[in-house]
Amino acid sequence: MRSSTETLLASDGPVVTMICTAFSNAMAVYAFGSQLRDEAGSESDLDTARAPLLRDIAVTG
Repeated sequence: MRSSTETLLASDGPVVTMICTAFSNAMAVYAFGSQLRDEAGSESDLDTARAPLLRDIAVTG
């Protein structure tokens, strides 16, 4: 049986679907923090970071 975090973060789950919709130019999305370590408290949030496609990164200098 999947944990609630595994269900939320499944490739077809609500969190991944929302992130893919909001950031269609994301190359990767990473989740980290207490939720993934099963150390979350009642006030814990889900920490995420996204990696943009290389073409979307501005190079200066």
